[in-house]
Amino acid sequence: MALRAYSTKESVRRYLPKAIILEGENTDPHPFDPRPLSVTDDHIEYYIAQADNMIDARLASIYDVPLRHINLGGHIAYPPIIEFISAVLAAWMIWQRQLSGTDKASSDFIEKMYSNAQTELDNILNGYTRLNNQNAYIINRTISADLLSGPYSPVKEPSNTGRR
Repeated sequence: MALRAYSTKESVRRYLPKAIILEGENTDPHPFDPRPLSVTDDHIEYYIAQADNMIDARLASIYDVPLRHINLGGHIAYPPIIEFISAVLAAWMIWQRQLSGTDKASSDFIEKMYSNAQTELDNILNGYTRLNNQNAYIINRTISADLLSGPYSPVKEPSNTGRR
């Protein structure tokens, strides 16, 4: 396993289509089995490292990278959203490399997960999602040009009904 990885082989497997066979899953291959080994553990580690590099490259403008482990109720790990993004990006890269034709066309789940991961990464970059216990370069993202303007609030202002 790589020295630093935001996700694991098991977390990547959750997002891969069944058409991709990982090392150790097809222990008794049959000569006529149409499902040969698709991806080795080394390939998965490579794609996890690529996904982690993509995450670090995008987050480097506002966070110290690589990110630090945090204590989640006694469990030491990277922020869960980062594990999700890393696993989905790695699975998407494997999916792009390994499948073609009808297998790729029939698996829009990974495309939706990839879109969700990119959205979550954008939310972190835009300040909508904050990574706890990480060194951030930008603390207050609501600074505006004049003193009378305030940050945008998506909450509808209460109406003045009943007041005179």
